Amino acid sequence: MAKMFPERLPEATLRERGKQAEVDVYRALASSLHDGYTVFYGVKWISKPEHGYTQDGEADFVVAHPDHGVMVLEVKGGEISFDASASRWSSRSANGETHPIKDPFQQAMVGKKMLLNKLKQHPALKGKHIPMSHGVVFPKALKNHFALAPDQPPEVIVDHDDLTRLPGAIERVFGYWKEKISEGAFGAAGMGAIEGVLGRSFQYRLPMAHALREDQRRMVELTEQQFMVLDLLSQQRRAAIHGGGGSGKTLLAMEKARRLANEGFRTLLTCYNRPLAESIKAALGAVENLTVANFHTLAYETAAGCGIPLADPAKPEILPKNFWEEQVPEAYLQALDSGFEKFDAIVVDEGQDFQEGWWIPLQFSLNDPDQGVFYVFQDDQQRIYRQGKLLEGVAPFPLNQNLRNTQVIHRLAQRFYAGGKSTARGPEGRPIEYVVPDNRTLLTSEIRRVIERLIQEEKVAPEDIAVLYARKQHREQIAPEHKIGRYPVTLSTETKPGHCVLETIHRFKGLERPVVVLAGLQGLRLPNDQSLIYVGITRAQGHLVIAEEKQVLAQLNLL
Repeated sequence: MAKMFPERLPEATLRERGKQAEVDVYRALASSLHDGYTVFYGVKWISKPEHGYTQDGEADFVVAHPDHGVMVLEVKGGEISFDASASRWSSRSANGETHPIKDPFQQAMVGKKMLLNKLKQHPALKGKHIPMSHGVVFPKALKNHFALAPDQPPEVIVDHDDLTRLPGAIERVFGYWKEKISEGAFGAAGMGAIEGVLGRSFQYRLPMAHALREDQRRMVELTEQQFMVLDLLSQQRRAAIHGGGGSGKTLLAMEKARRLANEGFRTLLTCYNRPLAESIKAALGAVENLTVANFHTLAYETAAGCGIPLADPAKPEILPKNFWEEQVPEAYLQALDSGFEKFDAIVVDEGQDFQEGWWIPLQFSLNDPDQGVFYVFQDDQQRIYRQGKLLEGVAPFPLNQNLRNTQVIHRLAQRFYAGGKSTARGPEGRPIEYVVPDNRTLLTSEIRRVIERLIQEEKVAPEDIAVLYARKQHREQIAPEHKIGRYPVTLSTETKPGHCVLETIHRFKGLERPVVVLAGLQGLRLPNDQSLIYVGITRAQGHLVIAEEKQVLAQLNLL
């Protein structure tokens, strides 16, 4: 059987009245084409020629085969008519309704040319011959056996009768164009490249060590909703994707940035938190055309590189109060007029942390500030920096599934989530573990006991544990001499084997660990610190430990 993208049609497509002809063709292709064929349905793309503006393209179906190359198919349902005197195409449905349609042959031909341009931008296909074909499908009509027009030979038309012998019809269309174009096999390399460009799903392999497993990895596959978001927005130049903790925003931001870079766009992936930027950079590795940096590092280094005088950030005691919030962004904005090489596309993660005044220099970092690709992934509920300002004026798209946390952790987090309804896709998980000392002097020893048990009895690797606290003054209380018991600690930016992470909730936002110990919550108040508590809870993937005095837990609605 052919390899289909997507493997099954979404329920919304199956129910949509105007999609019935495409559904029929999809089912015919899926059930009759043999191994070797790959079929992509509902393909959309943005291409960036070497010279000129970006171009939007689409096709109902793209059929690829290693021996034949690539075919673009345009589908039109109903009885098809063409009025030559008015140069008008129309379709008549089964209930007798007639409505105008676009010229299917012109659509298929233009789609073929634009897809060829898109494929030639792929590194594996640059400079190589790509056999291209196009055809039209009329699943509810019968064709004539003569050319309708000079650009409409019957050999490239697949009609109602052809659906019962579809493999032969598809080979006929391929065969017609082989006479018109130079011979050349697409090959395995070409098939791999086109799947990389048009593939409807993707996977990331990430370390996901669980509380009951040591140094194991599991594959995390984004759900249909998550990967369909990127497909749905493939022609959207600007979008604000909203989702709660664990909804896959960072993975989607990484994938969107990687796709844009691979398509030839000079791309920036940025965020507020430096630990998050460094984690993303390490996970993605070196990607051509892609720059990963937190906003202030990018702004400072760019301004300094352009000769704009700024204070030395290595000497925090002499920095003006508004140095990072105002002076550095303003200097960066000045640097953009100094020959700085700008970007074709920008992807922002954790956009809720950005101040209103930072969006302007980011927008002017684009070669085309008005039309350049600009994606923002954000969650208003995680706005723990009070000055944060959500990006406005951009079409919002929601993510309402939690892919990071177990259902137990998700349910606790929902107490503190004021956004829309969200559901967890993960397993039920282990119950929240509460460590409630009789008095505050016993808190440090109780945390040591928990860490010792997790590592020695539960076999959790120390580096898979993060101990998070709310205020800086809690650090010495939890880990005097930079150790919790016998285990050394490190910051989130310095993950080391054998070291637990000890960090503030603020700096750990956007990151995660299989096991999180949430401690040092004294002094927090509801509702002011609701978002901070929500962020702390959702950093735990598989197991959450909450260590605090009973009265503190009661005040914060954590019991």
